[in-house]
Amino acid sequence: MTVVATTNKNLAEAGNRGEFRQDLFFRLSNFYLFVPPLRERSDDIPVLADHFLSTLAPRYNKKTIKRFSPEALQIMTAYRWPGNIRELRNLVERIVVLESEEVILPPIFPSG
Repeated sequence: MTVVATTNKNLAEAGNRGEFRQDLFFRLSNFYLFVPPLRERSDDIPVLADHFLSTLAPRYNKKTIKRFSPEALQIMTAYRWPGNIRELRNLVERIVVLESEEVILPPIFPSG
């Protein structure tokens, strides 16, 4: 049996503080992979955004949407993404639902 689990917490430290069962930590930590938050991998943002756009646009029958403008990608790359990849995916999904232009331009992004 394989279990895949994700968290943004340090479970070893939580186990030492008594906030997470250490025996469960040892069962789950046979193999672990640390993936830095999206804000630390800004080079991945255009690739991920394009991937989400190419998979979500057909789902919503938005065949006209083709790509993000360089300015839009620049805004996305500069953003800190506190919600990590989920926030990026949700933004792209919102854009796909609301937009119908071939190229996504900066005015579609929320201010702030």
